[in-house]
Amino acid sequence: MNKELIGPNLSFFDLSSRESLFLPEDVLEGLLVNEKWLSSKFFYDQNGSDLFQKITELPEYCLTKAEIEILDDNRDGISELIEEDSALIEFGRGPPLKSRMLLRAINPSIYMPLDISKESLLGPTKRLAIELFPPEIKAICVDYTAAFQLPFTLEKNAWDVFLVRV
Repeated sequence: MNKELIGPNLSFFDLSSRESLFLPEDVLEGLLVNEKWLSSKFFYDQNGSDLFQKITELPEYCLTKAEIEILDDNRDGISELIEEDSALIEFGRGPPLKSRMLLRAINPSIYMPLDISKESLLGPTKRLAIELFPPEIKAICVDYTAAFQLPFTLEKNAWDVFLVRV
């Protein structure tokens, strides 16, 4: 594990394995069944993240617009449910607008974005760290499709943990 302090409120933890995330068995698993499929983790790099961001901005892609509307309509209710000193753990860096909306609504004391791609994790997270200082941000590069352990300890009694995939 590599830890890097990037700014006063931003730490980066690289838990990515030196082993390839993209094993041939993973491809074969999806191709040897009747309904073919390929894991989305094969698109987890900067190009894939950029492509996904462009797709979410298309008029035909209504999911992001619906999620933004739901977040906007329910921001007060969400913030009432989440206590102060909460931890917001985000699996996969979603579009920055949704992350920003959640962070403003919840106002956590710690924000932990997780992503497989270091590049797609660090760029937007650095911008959020400047724009939304505080909270403390602990960005973690990790394949969260498999079990992993956080590289630091959260005291369970002191934290309300809110898990999200935006």
